[in-house]
Amino acid sequence: MKKEQIMNWITTLDPPYLALSAETEEEKEWNPHIYYKHNNSLIDNFLIRYLRGKKMRTKETLMNEFAASLQFFPGFGANWHALEDCLEEDYETWWPFNGYYLMIKDFEEVLIQEKYAIQGLLATLDSAGRSWSQPITDNDSYNRPAIPFHVLFQCEPMNFEKMIKRFEKSARHYEGGEEIPFLIFRD
Repeated sequence: MKKEQIMNWITTLDPPYLALSAETEEEKEWNPHIYYKHNNSLIDNFLIRYLRGKKMRTKETLMNEFAASLQFFPGFGANWHALEDCLEEDYETWWPFNGYYLMIKDFEEVLIQEKYAIQGLLATLDSAGRSWSQPITDNDSYNRPAIPFHVLFQCEPMNFEKMIKRFEKSARHYEGGEEIPFLIFRD
């Protein structure tokens, strides 16, 4: 059931663009391989990337993991604005896929050494989702339709309730003031 919910969610243009799920034993077998193994027309020509939370404990290592996983250009600035620019405006790298789906495993490890940085990450990823969900019709060679962009954070089942609280707190209290919407996928 959860697998179908996630597969349907990643194809929508509507918020929320971020979600949290406990990674079950079954999912360890199909994440992320399920997306590549099955001929699924829902996610045909999607860019799917898997990021390792254990490699993202500080802002610096988080930026390194994003840059490596998404193949950012060598001069990537490794700050929130640079990450936002690369996720939203680096059209040659991203486009012309039909959708973008990032899975971040071990959410309990993400930015664990930098207490408030998680708010910047959530705001940046939500902003990317909002940006990609809107078509570009006035930029000549960079015109594009609205395209789904979603990020699934996964954690160990024993940490799920604690990570829901972390997500809720961080989504409510970021500098922009507006609460960041997110989904919770339960078994």
